[in-house]
Amino acid sequence: MLDFFIGLTCSFLISFIAYKNSSLSKSGLIAAIILGTGIYFFGGLFFSIRDFASNFQ
Repeated sequence: MLDFFIGLTCSFLISFIAYKNSSLSKSGLIAAIILGTGIYFFGGLFFSIRDFASNFQ
């Protein structure tokens, strides 16, 4: 559960900074928070790419 909150906090901070700099829209802000939290919670970027690639084999 701690991983979820760490991922959520970091994703929110990074996404909010990008939103304030007009790099993200509101929907982009929400998507970045969800995606960032999911990637952190489930084991990092390598895990998400490996899992995604295994669906095509």
